[in-house]
Amino acid sequence: MGERHPTAIGVVSAFVDAVNRGDVDGLAALMSDEHELRVFDEPPLVGRGPNVEGWRDYIEAFPAYRIVPHAMAERDGTVAVVGHTTGSHLRLPDEEERRLSLIWLADVVDGAVCCWHLVPDDDENRRAHGLPSRDAGAGRPTADDHIERTERTGPFWDVMAGRAPGPPAAATLGWELRAVDPDRGTIEVGYAATEAFTNPMGNVQGGFLAAMLDDTLGPALVATLGPGQFAPTLELKVSFLRPARPGRYVGRGRVVHRGGTVAFLEGTLADADGVVVATASATARIVKVELPGA
Repeated sequence: MGERHPTAIGVVSAFVDAVNRGDVDGLAALMSDEHELRVFDEPPLVGRGPNVEGWRDYIEAFPAYRIVPHAMAERDGTVAVVGHTTGSHLRLPDEEERRLSLIWLADVVDGAVCCWHLVPDDDENRRAHGLPSRDAGAGRPTADDHIERTERTGPFWDVMAGRAPGPPAAATLGWELRAVDPDRGTIEVGYAATEAFTNPMGNVQGGFLAAMLDDTLGPALVATLGPGQFAPTLELKVSFLRPARPGRYVGRGRVVHRGGTVAFLEGTLADADGVVVATASATARIVKVELPGA
C-alpha cells in the first residue's frame, strides 16, 4: 500500500482520511479484493472494482463529503467509528447534518479493509463495539467545536493515518492503539512486554513500565492537539503496585485537566487479566512546533 499502518485503527484512520481528501486511488489501495460496502440493511456492494467506481461516482457528485469521527474503538480486528458527516447526499445544511451521528464498522485483515458497514448509532451498537455511551457525550458535538473537528489532523492523527512515521520507541514497546476518544481525552493502548524487558528476577524492569505509561498518557493529550502542536512531558510520577511478568499489557490514560499551555494526565497499566500493575500521573506542556516546509 506504500504506507505502513501498524494497527487496525491506523488502517481505518487512513481510510477515512482518503475519503475526506477525495483520494479514490488511496481508498482502492486500502481495500481487500473482496471488499464489501454495507449500508444499514441494504444489499452489499461486493468487490474492490465496483466499490472503487462507487466511491468515484459519489465523490464526484458530492465533493464536499466528509466523515467526522468522534471516537474509535477496536475489538478483534473490527474497528468501530462513531461520528457524523457533512456534505453528503442528504443535502442538509452542515449544522443539521452534524447532529445525525452514525457508526461505521470496518473489518481489517492483513492491513486491508474487508468490509465497511454503516449501522445506527444506538446504545446497543455502542456497547457491542466498545464505544463510549451517549451519556458520556461522545457523538454530540457542539457548535463551538465543529470547525475544529471537521478534519482530524495533528501529530497523533498524522501517524495513525500513515501521513507521518510512528515513533521508534513506541514500536519497541509494541504500542497498539485499542481505542481513543479525543473529545473526552481518553485512550487505551496495548503493549507487548518481551523477555528482553526483564530484570535479573525475570520481572519487567520498572523503566519499561514507566515508558508504557508515559506513552499512554502523552497520546491521550496529543490526540486532542492540532497541527503544529506537541506536548512534551514535564513530570511523570509512577507507582509500581506489583511485579509484572512478560506478556500483554493495556494502558488506559485520560486528560484530567487542560489549561492554555499545561495539562494534567493520569492513567493505569494492567496485565492481560486486568490486574493493575502500575499507575501514573503526569504534567505536560503544550508547545508549538515548526512544521516541515512551513
